[in-house]
Amino acid sequence: MKDLNELLQAILDMDAAQRKVTEGVTAERQQSMQDLAEQKSKIEQQYADEAAAATDRIHAAQQEKCNAALEQLRQRQQAESKKMTQAVAAQKDSWAQMLAQRAIEG
Repeated sequence: MKDLNELLQAILDMDAAQRKVTEGVTAERQQSMQDLAEQKSKIEQQYADEAAAATDRIHAAQQEKCNAALEQLRQRQQAESKKMTQAVAAQKDSWAQMLAQRAIEG
């Protein structure tokens, strides 16, 4: 009977030891999962920051191109306006003469 009690006590001790090991492994696993989640979060944030920086660089480059194109259009507009003003000035006398002649004839 004494051997049976010792055997039962040994089984209980082994069960307690197994539970303790299982709890330790579970806690270790949870910590590992938490560490991985933190690493994942840091990596996601890093990629989000890099994407935002790339987007800002692209936006700035596009804005610069738009500004350059707008400046070209302004220069072309000024040049065309100057040409038209010169053409009007060149034709002004002939138009005035033609209108005067039509008025005389008409």
